[in-house]
Amino acid sequence: MSSTIDLSAMTPLTVHEFKLFAPAKVNGADSLAYLDTGANWVTISPQLAEAMPRVGTTTVRSAFEGRTYETVENIEIAFLGDARLTTALVTPVLDDGDQPPFVANIKLDAPTIFDKPLIFDFRLLSVSRPKQRGDEMWLTVPARFVEDKGICLLELASRSGPTTALFHTGAGLSVLNSAQIGERRL
Repeated sequence: MSSTIDLSAMTPLTVHEFKLFAPAKVNGADSLAYLDTGANWVTISPQLAEAMPRVGTTTVRSAFEGRTYETVENIEIAFLGDARLTTALVTPVLDDGDQPPFVANIKLDAPTIFDKPLIFDFRLLSVSRPKQRGDEMWLTVPARFVEDKGICLLELASRSGPTTALFHTGAGLSVLNSAQIGERRL
């Protein structure tokens, strides 16, 4: 089955050290946004939040520690043509790793990224919104995305059986549940 891909509907992605960045607007200003499909919060840099009043703090817990961040409200995020007001956490860096060699002062969370139907095309390094639902202009792949409690999962078939994976564009490593190592014959 062949497909015609309308490149005018695509937004280019920038890839740096396995992290994905895409154009966005923050309070009307152009920016590159770090797309982190595993994040639960929008985060912004202190430079971007400099003139914004702090409305409190939020503690984010991970498997290893808890961190407390200042919170700002009514941030207007425009991404792929849609704008919405949101709350953001002020963080000194976008990620625990090195900063990219370009300005990216916002990290978009999974609810913002998946607020609408999207197509990630890693061959063309782009992300797009289909012009209309039901369009037959895209190739189908033998996998599907499933949302479970705000988390985006990818269900796919593999040689050793069905696999469910977290679709996490902010991850630095692929991790396999140790309980499944025997099942996967690794």
